[in-house]
Amino acid sequence: MHIRTAVMAVLVTLSMAATSTLLLPAVSGRHSARAQSSDDPLRFVRWLSSDIRAVPAALVHTPPLRVAAAGLVIATTSAWDAPLSRRAQSLGAVEFFRAAEEFGDADAMRPLALVIFVGTLFEGSTRAQNAAFTSMEALALANLGTNILKVTFGRARPFQDLGASSFEPFSGNSSFPSGHATTVFAGIMPWVFYYPGTATWVLGGLALATTTSRVALAFHWPSDVLGGAFVGTTTAWWLSRRHGSQSPDTNGPVIEPITGARTLGFRVRF
Repeated sequence: MHIRTAVMAVLVTLSMAATSTLLLPAVSGRHSARAQSSDDPLRFVRWLSSDIRAVPAALVHTPPLRVAAAGLVIATTSAWDAPLSRRAQSLGAVEFFRAAEEFGDADAMRPLALVIFVGTLFEGSTRAQNAAFTSMEALALANLGTNILKVTFGRARPFQDLGASSFEPFSGNSSFPSGHATTVFAGIMPWVFYYPGTATWVLGGLALATTTSRVALAFHWPSDVLGGAFVGTTTAWWLSRRHGSQSPDTNGPVIEPITGARTLGFRVRF
C-alpha cells in the first residue's frame, strides 16, 4: 500500500508541476495567429460527439489485413506465454515493478490526464490542448473496449494456475487484454503522435516498464499486454488522426531549465 501512496504522490506532483508550468506565460513566437484564433473550446464537445458516433463505422471498416496481422502477432506470442512469463518472473526487482505498474492504473491516469488537459487550457498552444484532450478521450474509449474484450475472452490470469490456454468466455476471468497496458499506451501515444521526437518517445520506456511489470508480477501473460498495447495505441492513433495531429503550430515541446538564487528545476514549453 505504501508503494501506491508513493506513486500517487509522484503523479499528483507531476500533474501539479505540469499545470503550474502551463499557467506560466511561456507562449513562444512560433505559435501562429491562426493557431491562437482557432482556439475554440467547443471543438472538444463536437469532437467527442462525432467520435462516439464514428466508432461503429470505424470498427466495420477497419482493414481486415491490419486486424489479421495484429491477431497473428498476438497469437504467435501466446504460444510462448508460459516460458516468457517464467523468465519475466525470475527478474526479481519486485518493488520496482510494483511501482511501475501503478502508471497503468486507470484510476490514477484518468485524473492525471484531466488535470493536464485543464492546465493546457491556460496555455497558448492549440496543439497541446488537442493532444491533452485526445489523450483523455483515448483513455476512456480504449479502456471501454478492453473491458468488453476481457468479458468476452474470459482468460485466466497466471497466478490462478490454470494455464495460458484457459479461456472461458463470460466466466469473470479478465486477463486478456491487459487493462494496464491499454491505459498507459492510450494515455501516452497521443503525445507521441502530436509531438514525435526524442522528448516524447522517451515515454515509451515508461510504457514498457508498466507492461513488463504486469508479466513479472504474474498478473498477465505476455500476449495480454501485447493485446492491451495494441488496443491503446490503435485508439490513440485513430483519435489523433481525427483530431488533426498533423496540423502544426509548434515544432514540439521544449524542456527549459529554471534557475535562480533559490530555484532549480525545469518546465516544458509547448
